[in-house]
Amino acid sequence: MFVYSGKCRFCEIGIKTTLKDDCDNILRTGDIVMSYSVTEDFGAVSFDGLTVVVADHFENIVGREPIEKADKGEPFIMGIKSSKIDKKIEKYPNEVWRVKRLKKYEDVIDGEHWTAFGFNYKSN
Repeated sequence: MFVYSGKCRFCEIGIKTTLKDDCDNILRTGDIVMSYSVTEDFGAVSFDGLTVVVADHFENIVGREPIEKADKGEPFIMGIKSSKIDKKIEKYPNEVWRVKRLKKYEDVIDGEHWTAFGFNYKSN
């Protein structure tokens, strides 16, 4: 099964990553996570939304089947790719990004669609 954003295929689910959530769980592609930021000074938490762990492994061209890339990208959290987990947010230096896994990749089902958050799952 694969993770998609709309009709664009990202990667196969279940690929082990070096990313960990706030409970030190190793994340895999296809895991659904909650992203949030924490203000270090006050401990305030700002919920960002639900998202998914993905990797840029396919080239998507309109009217063609996705093509697997030879040079595959490293897994990342969709929506905060340029901001690493537990690293300070450039725009707000007193805040850090964190994620909490809510659903493991092996629990998602073919056709599952999170429209409000921009990702879905398909077997082909």
